[in-house]
Amino acid sequence: MTKGASLDVVFDPNNPNDAVAEFENGKVMYSTDAGSTWKGPVTIVSGGGRITLDFAHDPQHKGWIYALVDNAPSSSSTTSPSGEVFVSKNDGQAWTQISKASTPEFDTFW
Repeated sequence: MTKGASLDVVFDPNNPNDAVAEFENGKVMYSTDAGSTWKGPVTIVSGGGRITLDFAHDPQHKGWIYALVDNAPSSSSTTSPSGEVFVSKNDGQAWTQISKASTPEFDTFW
């Protein structure tokens, strides 16, 4: 991994070679060799404030990862915490937004 602070690393329970790591401010790195090497960073979301991500692998779909985005506003930002949900269907290489705010159904899955 390159310089930066990794805050969360999650391995796919169906394939421990696949992993995704929160890198910095809305970006992720991904690995397909159990963390020996990392590719990216890939930007999920950008914006003002401090962006944090939480990940969950989909146990029924190989390579699917969900990311819950919390775009916490900084003191100089007018951005509200976002709670958006994104999905990657290729082990973290590309992301698509599927929800603009977290829902009770997603929170129970999480």
